[in-house]
Amino acid sequence: MGGTAWRDGASETQRATLAGLAKGFALMTLHKRQRRLHKRGRGMAKLDEQQRHRARIAAKKLRYATEFFESLFPANKVRPYREQLSHLQDDLGWRNDMAVAESLLCRLGAEQQHLAIACAYARGNIARRVSADRVALRRLWKRFKTASLPA
Repeated sequence: MGGTAWRDGASETQRATLAGLAKGFALMTLHKRQRRLHKRGRGMAKLDEQQRHRARIAAKKLRYATEFFESLFPANKVRPYREQLSHLQDDLGWRNDMAVAESLLCRLGAEQQHLAIACAYARGNIARRVSADRVALRRLWKRFKTASLPA
């Protein structure tokens, strides 16, 4: 059985009941995922790499759940929520990439002495960009925290 075939024999009342149950389950799931992200993201701009990575994973799970249940909600309510979450997740992903790059450059500079100066320069550039992005991260986090779940 694929698609909507499971509903074909159901009456209008039964379909409405099933849709209501599905929407209730979706809201409960999204609320739980959102709470977890709020918990993991407390003090977002001051989190260390490990804590920020955990927040990024929580954001990813919430985004995937939101996209999975998207058809149960009005598009004009779910779209802004999903977009704010997507922007936050993109920024957290970029920050994670920068942390990995910094670590790799540190190791490369230590192992290849002739590249140490270039690696230090690149690490400094990464640190400057990450530091400059802190205001943007705070803004994204603040916007997301005030976003309402689609209902």
